[in-house]
Amino acid sequence: MNTVTQTQQASSDLFEIWEDIARNNPQEADQFIHHFDDKVKLLAQNPELGRSRDPLHPALQSAPVGNYRLYYLPQAKGIEIVRVLNSYKDIDTLFI
Repeated sequence: MNTVTQTQQASSDLFEIWEDIARNNPQEADQFIHHFDDKVKLLAQNPELGRSRDPLHPALQSAPVGNYRLYYLPQAKGIEIVRVLNSYKDIDTLFI
């Protein structure tokens, strides 16, 4: 079985995203979380599907989830979610 872990920062990112979406549309916020969970399961089984973010961190990968990007590190049997950020953010400054 593949495992998924999250940093505390990733958990905070997800909660903030859910809150932001839910202000206008709670159902859409819940749909985002379901879509996110589906993507996480896929990546946990196939970590190589993500895009390499080598300049930021040698093992860091990312994958799109709607208007956001999921940043993760492949593990022996799954992934560790590091951050979940709006696709338009300047990630270089966030990973220094």
